[in-house]
Amino acid sequence: MKNVIKKIAASVMAFTLLGTGTAITKTVSPKSDTTIVANAACNHNCGRYEMYSTWRTYGYVYKQVRTKNGYVSVKIGEKQCRTVYTYCNYCNQSVGQAYLSYRTLYY
Repeated sequence: MKNVIKKIAASVMAFTLLGTGTAITKTVSPKSDTTIVANAACNHNCGRYEMYSTWRTYGYVYKQVRTKNGYVSVKIGEKQCRTVYTYCNYCNQSVGQAYLSYRTLYY
């Protein structure tokens, strides 16, 4: 009976860990910002620093303007994103997963 309870507890714990920051979570909820990410290779509990890629444009913001002949779309801004990488202060090893940061620039 003890072995059965241990096996059930181990299975439940394994599924819980699978859902915290792995491919399963990213498939089910790709924009999740509450995902727990662990890296067993770096066990330093020191500070972290982030490195950023350059901003790149992935879309535009338009506004409909009424004219005599109907409506015209006018470009009023850009949608941009960049990749953010997190590193350990002590060993400079990549910690966690890279994520995207977004912003909208208006003209």
